[in-house]
Amino acid sequence: MRELTLTKRSKRLKASAKAQTVAVRHSLEEDGHAIAQSQELIYKTVRILRDPAPDTFLGRKTCEPFPSEDDK
Repeated sequence: MRELTLTKRSKRLKASAKAQTVAVRHSLEEDGHAIAQSQELIYKTVRILRDPAPDTFLGRKTCEPFPSEDDK
C-alpha cells in the first residue's frame, strides 16, 4: 500500500514539475547584446582597478609652513 502511495505522489510531482518548466529562449541578437555589455563592464572594471588610488591629501605637505617669530 505504501509503495502505491509513493508512486502516485511521484507521478504528481513529475506532472507538477513539467507544468512549472519554462522554456528559456533568447535570440542570438539578445545574447550578443548581453555579451557586449558584459565585456564593456569588464573593460571598465579592469581600467578602474589599474588606476592608482585617489589622492586624499591626508598627511601630504603641499607647501612649507610660514616661519614663526620664534625661529628667527
